[in-house]
Amino acid sequence: MLPGVSSPPSLDRPWIPPRQQAVPQMDHTGGAKASQYRREIGKVICARIDAGETIRSIAADPAMPSYATIFRWTKVSPEFAAMYGPVRRLHLGPCMLMRPMFSLSVAAVARW
Repeated sequence: MLPGVSSPPSLDRPWIPPRQQAVPQMDHTGGAKASQYRREIGKVICARIDAGETIRSIAADPAMPSYATIFRWTKVSPEFAAMYGPVRRLHLGPCMLMRPMFSLSVAAVARW
């Protein structure tokens, strides 16, 4: 089990799909304000990524923070970064992992 991701169901607490988990209200109005990061929101975001959702689909949900906010939280909240990093790395597609090797092979062919 990855840190921050919802634990498996138990007899006293049934499993709820990540998309249906309750999320604290956020202030979506414009203007400068303090970070609205909450551990509960971070856990739901990581659980939804773990369930196979993309950051864009999560951010499209009106109850969730925007795409930019999720990435800002990875920089300003060590707690969220610690939860998000392992889940995100686990679900990177094989093509994302191969990208550095592809860049090297293209450069090698270009020099040849």
